[in-house]
Amino acid sequence: MEWIILPRQGGKTTRAVKLAAERYAYIVAADAQRVEHIASVAKKAGLDIPFPITFAEFMSGRFHRRGIKASIIEDVDELLCRMAGGVPVMAATATGE
Repeated sequence: MEWIILPRQGGKTTRAVKLAAERYAYIVAADAQRVEHIASVAKKAGLDIPFPITFAEFMSGRFHRRGIKASIIEDVDELLCRMAGGVPVMAATATGE
């Protein structure tokens, strides 16, 4: 798993879009507004990506899997906070190489 960790307005979404284009991966975002923003970034960059999906669509399985090679979670810290009912998540662990 690859992590994209940059400050606010540091280019995280642009890097995620480029990665999604390289690997034909879904980008999963917190809400429809972020989905539209991500789609706009991809269009402006001239990159072909699967149309981004919301976290709700991702969790419910309401998306097409055919041809999709992976997924990229946009702003995972924000999603975890929302999942925790607005309570800030102090730390998280991940298994990786």
